[in-house]
Formats: sequence, C-alpha cells, structure tokens
Amino acid sequence: MSASGEKSDLPAGASGGQVVTRFAPSPTGFLHIGGARTAMFNWLFARHHGGKALLRIEDTDKARSTPEAIDAIFAGLDWLGLDWDDTPVFQSERAARHAEVAHQLLDAGKAYKCFATAEELEAMRAEQREKKLPMRYDGRWRDRGRCARPVRGAELRAPRVLGSAEQWHRQDRHLPGRHALAMADRRVARDGCDHRRRRAPSPTLD
Repeated sequence: MSASGEKSDLPAGASGGQVVTRFAPSPTGFLHIGGARTAMFNWLFARHHGGKALLRIEDTDKARSTPEAIDAIFAGLDWLGLDWDDTPVFQSERAARHAEVAHQLLDAGKAYKCFATAEELEAMRAEQREKKLPMRYDGRWRDRGRCARPVRGAELRAPRVLGSAEQWHRQDRHLPGRHALAMADRRVARDGCDHRRRRAPSPTLD
C-alpha cells in the first residue's frame, strides 16, 4: 500500500507476479535478532501480498553446522509464530543438482575451478584485513589455463571441496562456493523441482 492509500503493483515474478520470499539461515550458530527480523519481514511481506514464504536451511558447511543449531532455528521461528509454505528445504540435500549446474557452467566456459589451498586463501584474507579491503575471493584462478594446475608427483591435485560440492567460481562474479550453491538453488527453484517458480531450462544461471 502506498502512502496515498493506493494499492502498489506487485513485484514482477516468474509465475504471474506472485511474491515468493525465502529465509535462509545458516545453522553454524543459533538464530539471532537480525535473522529473526529478516524472517519476520519476509513472512509479513509474503502474507501481505498473498504470496509464499519459504524456508531453506543453509547447511552446506558440515564442519560447523550442528543439529542443535538447526533445532534452535526451528524452535525460534515457531516461537515467533511464523509458518512456512512448502516443506523446509535443506541445501545439502541438493548437492547433486548443484554439482550438475556447476559443471554445466564449467563446460560452457562460464565458470572456472579454483585450486588455491586453504593456506593461500587464509593469506589472501589476512592481507585484505590488513589493508582494510572488502573480504572476497580475488579471482586468482580466473585466467589461468589447465597447464597451470598444481601437480603432486604425477597427479593433478583435485579442486578444493566445500561440503559435498567442488569449489567453483562464475567468470563474471567471484563468488565462493557457498554463494554459488545458493545461486544454483535459485535455478532449481526456477526449474520447478520444488514447486516454486517455473522457467524453461537454461544452461547457465542469471
């Protein structure tokens, strides 16, 4: 509703203009006040516009995600009185589909593999902290060819693994693996496999 009292147009969507919001907490910690605020805003916005409010648990970081944190997130959302349309989705359950989309991007030349070690990435972050730069991947493997891959003895070292999916980066967006999985999840939603927005299949992500 606008300030003048006139009804505002609904945000355009892929399914006839229906509003779809998604709250996606990470169970590496408990639900905090900022997350609760975001969940409430998303839920209220969807209900106000007659749309759908969806819940996705970002549990791809298996080293830090805990069942206790997942239970606490559900308990906190229940306490707030928030109900969700469709069954809550666990991001890790879609690893096979995420890998499929990632390899489509790799095959199309829209993404590349990163062979940086954990030590190299930590050194990168430490330098960014020291120089007060934004914390982000610097694209160090963006323009390197296949021959530049590290070699151990007679074997090439496999890409670093994040959860159950290879770490990869889009050519036009230096995104770490966790964000890439979220992008792939949007593609899954558009394909209609979780009864969300439908769209004709495409070999790349928008």
